Amino acid sequence: MLTVAFVLAVAAVLIGLGRAVRLPQPAPALLTDTEPWFARDLLAGLLVLREISLAHAERLERYTDEMSGRRRVPHA
Repeated sequence: MLTVAFVLAVAAVLIGLGRAVRLPQPAPALLTDTEPWFARDLLAGLLVLREISLAHAERLERYTDEMSGRRRVPHA
């Protein structure tokens, strides 16, 4: 029962995130083709979380490179 409550709480947070935040790039086809509103908002929340994670990873990599004195080579 606790696991189900946890999954529902995480889904609710992702749905709220997906409804509240708009991504800067156009929505992918997968997002526009998803039909129930809660599934579309859940998927949008996952995409927002992915963008946040990627931005944070790049920021940490830049800090690490600056502190170590290495020159940053952009990823392809």
